[in-house]
Amino acid sequence: MHVSSAWPTLLLACILIIGCKSAEEERQAHRPVDRESLLAFNQEKARIERAFIDSLVAVHHDASLPHYRETSTGLRMWTERMPADPGVMIQLGDTVQWVGQLMLTDSTLLMEWPADAPFRFIWNRSEWPAGFQEIAGFLGRGDSAECLIPSHLGWGLTGMPPLIPQDAVLWLRIQQLSGPEKAQRPSAWNALIDRLEAGGFPDSDWIEAKSMAASPCLAWYESLPGYSFSAPPEIVRIDLRTMRMRSEDGVVMNLGQTSWDFDVNDGGQLLPVLADLHRLYPQPRKWACWCPVHLAFESEISKSAGFGPEDVVGFQWEMQTLQAPVNAQ
Repeated sequence: MHVSSAWPTLLLACILIIGCKSAEEERQAHRPVDRESLLAFNQEKARIERAFIDSLVAVHHDASLPHYRETSTGLRMWTERMPADPGVMIQLGDTVQWVGQLMLTDSTLLMEWPADAPFRFIWNRSEWPAGFQEIAGFLGRGDSAECLIPSHLGWGLTGMPPLIPQDAVLWLRIQQLSGPEKAQRPSAWNALIDRLEAGGFPDSDWIEAKSMAASPCLAWYESLPGYSFSAPPEIVRIDLRTMRMRSEDGVVMNLGQTSWDFDVNDGGQLLPVLADLHRLYPQPRKWACWCPVHLAFESEISKSAGFGPEDVVGFQWEMQTLQAPVNAQ
């Protein structure tokens, strides 16, 4: 009788203990992360990534690239000749050209740049990752390199969906085509860059909330809510306006507007610079872009269209979904 009467009391005590534990766990779950814990977490994550990169370095060997270097930022690179000191072979504003491949460490191909379509970017004046800028600073004309780029020198915590995952360590195999000689840039291009550095955008009324895109050209897109596709479209209509900025006087000429429908799964229906931006950023709908004319068109097309070698060409375009995929809900 005494044992049986004790059960309700014991049960109540257990419930109270469990309830207290749950309340304490809830308080812990909602406790804000303090600075020391966040710092420790990031340090541990960096340590794990470094150990992973060290393991890749330990097993890598290429007799054609005998010189190995680890920089203070954590970049690892193998080169065929001893790398130059940064900034000796290249200067601020030079145009870098690469042929080669960008991959994940499991050999997943992300980008490929053949000899007939090299990758171009302006050294230390473009939105491409810091690792790209650092690598280019060590190399001269014709130099080849393989590089392991830590995530903080690549696309970092956010990645670049859907192409590049979060916290991705990148493997780069390239030959640098540009050399120490200064690249000649159109005067209109210089004026455009000066204007951007001063905080001004051409055609400022076209896009309200601007986000810069990674590109060898100067490109930005509308980042306001509502200017994105809710699902990957099958058929898209593009309204494209083309402009020309003459180097002699900096006057912008409207060359007209065109509109056509295209299948996003079928390549070759857009200018290469537009196609690259759409592939890397499939969601933004409203765009603006300016390029030296040689980055936008083949030389034969430029001549037949009346462009001069010093001209800068601009584009504004907006895309609209005409047909959503059958499986989209």
